[in-house]
Amino acid sequence: MSVSGTQNISFSTPVDSGSDNSWMAALAKALAKSMTSLQNRMVADGKAMDTGGKSTSAGNNANTDLQVATQQYSLVVTAISNVLNTVGAANKALATKQ
Repeated sequence: MSVSGTQNISFSTPVDSGSDNSWMAALAKALAKSMTSLQNRMVADGKAMDTGGKSTSAGNNANTDLQVATQQYSLVVTAISNVLNTVGAANKALATKQ
């Protein structure tokens, strides 16, 4: 998952050399990468608002970009929460069946 496009994740091969083959680790790394990217964008847009001025075109564009990045960040955080809740519930259900 990424802001500017899609990122293909192979769940059968390691994400990085030296890592395990866990699909959960691959998913966590992809979501963390998206969060880091959005956080960096929000900081950059905030700085651009400060330097561009609030009543200028550059300041307004930076403000709009910041709002978009904030909404995207919210979606990623919600996705992470949903994934953790779903995996936790599935693990609990699996544990009761064993």
